[in-house]
Amino acid sequence: MELIEVTLSKENLNRAYKKVVANKGASGVDGVTVEELGVYLT
Repeated sequence: MELIEVTLSKENLNRAYKKVVANKGASGVDGVTVEELGVYLT
């Protein structure tokens, strides 16, 4: 499996999302909030 496939795997993205939520993450340079991002990962 290529690094890009591992990085962008659904499991990895969901794991990262959960960490951001747990850390009360803020929106990034794109202005997308944690709440808005969640709909793309479910």
